[in-house]
Amino acid sequence: MSPADIARVMAASSQVDAADDEGTVRVLKYSAEPIATTVTITDGKLSGVALDVAGVDDPALPNFSRAAWLGMSRTAVLQRLGMPAENHLRNCDGMNVEQMIFERPSEPNVSIFLVDGRVAAKKVGRSFPIDILGFTPPLAADPADDESDEIADRPRRPRSMLPTLVSGSQTVGSTSE
Repeated sequence: MSPADIARVMAASSQVDAADDEGTVRVLKYSAEPIATTVTITDGKLSGVALDVAGVDDPALPNFSRAAWLGMSRTAVLQRLGMPAENHLRNCDGMNVEQMIFERPSEPNVSIFLVDGRVAAKKVGRSFPIDILGFTPPLAADPADDESDEIADRPRRPRSMLPTLVSGSQTVGSTSE
C-alpha cells in the first residue's frame, strides 16, 4: 500500500515521525482515532500497523508512567515506579482489581490497575472508572453492513416444503407438517 493509499484511507495523521535520518522510515500516529493507531511506512510502502486496543499509549499519560505497560507484573511495576502514594483493592465483577496511584511533582497522578497481579490498564487521575474491565468497540454496528439480519428476516419455508433426505435405510427430514 502506498503512502497516498494510506492517506486516502486514514486521512491526516496527528503526528509524523522519521525513524531514520534518510526518511526511508516514517511513523504515522493516529491518536484521535477511537482506537489509537500507528502506521509505519518503509521505503514508500506500508510495513506495519499497530492498534492500541487497551489505550496504554494515551498521550495524556505523563512520561514516567510509560515505564509500566500492559501485562507487566506487580513486582516489575514497583521496581520501575517505586511505591505508590495510594493502593486500593476492589472486587469488580468477581475479580480483584488493585489500583495503585502514583504521584510525581508537577505531573498528573496516574492510576495503574492490576488484575491477578498484572497491569490491565493505566489512566490519568485517581478515580476508579466504572468500565475498567469493559471494552467498547470503536464503531457502532451499521445495520446496512449486517448480512445476518437479511438472513434472519427472510421468510421460512414450511416443513412440508423441505426436502427429504435419505441416508441408507433411515429417512432424515419430514415430508408432512
